Amino acid sequence: MSDTIHCPETQDLIITHMLNYVPKLGWTLESLRQGVIDAGYKEGDEYRAFQGNTDKVLEHYLSMIDRQMTARLGEVDLLSMRVKDRVATAVMVRLRLLEKNKEAVRQSLRYLRHPTRTSLALKGLYNTVNAIWYAAGDTATDFNFYTKRTLLAGAYSATLFYWLDDNSEDCIKTRAYLSRRLDQVMKLPKLKSQLKDGFSLLLKKIGI
Repeated sequence: MSDTIHCPETQDLIITHMLNYVPKLGWTLESLRQGVIDAGYKEGDEYRAFQGNTDKVLEHYLSMIDRQMTARLGEVDLLSMRVKDRVATAVMVRLRLLEKNKEAVRQSLRYLRHPTRTSLALKGLYNTVNAIWYAAGDTATDFNFYTKRTLLAGAYSATLFYWLDDNSEDCIKTRAYLSRRLDQVMKLPKLKSQLKDGFSLLLKKIGI
């Protein structure tokens, strides 16, 4: 069975099991070990899964949620909505996917706060907002492409932190907060010149 430990489907399964342990153990090798065992592998295989590297584990987790979000959005008629509502729908779909593992999300933010993981955090955020804009039907190829992603990165990050402490029914407070933030995102013309240099620097930092 260990021959399959590197395939994406198996890695998804390991992380799914691992999430049961992250709230107490954090994004650690011990959490990975428990996830590997629960997925049907033997103790010691955690050094084979993701090369025993917890940075790679979290990177795959973020990508897994992006993929799940994209799949869910494929079942929604986004193009019948106005752009702001498309983006808001995508963000809320992603948050719903995270809902059952809210404490693991909190742990991931703590993990990514370490200075040595800045690049990992920025790359994960970029990939998420990029997936959201593509799902929303974005076809920009000029500097609008980067401007939209930079603005949404700020709105999504702020909303994620707000959502972590939101206990309102159906996250109604988060929805309202997100709506206010997206109103700012839609005001592109006024912000282009302020963002151009900053985004170029961001891309260099994360190697995109």
